[in-house]
Amino acid sequence: MSKTSKKAKTARGNTYVLTPTGKKHLADVSGQGAIIRDTISRHQPITAAQIVDRVGKSLKSKTPAKNIAFYLCIWKADGFVKFGAKKK
Repeated sequence: MSKTSKKAKTARGNTYVLTPTGKKHLADVSGQGAIIRDTISRHQPITAAQIVDRVGKSLKSKTPAKNIAFYLCIWKADGFVKFGAKKK
């Protein structure tokens, strides 16, 4: 393999999945939280970077990555999301 060949891209970072408690308690969340919740539930396990790629523009924020990181941090502390299996 030469130095100029590139390796296949893999997802880096923690992946997130909704917990049963999260599905129940986040059902009535609206706005940005609802967009993030729906993305996680449809594409789990998913990384924060993948969430930004999928729905960053629809959050209508100057800093969508920070907003997503905030929600994931709070929801993880409350037990609504957890780390999932690493994607290959």
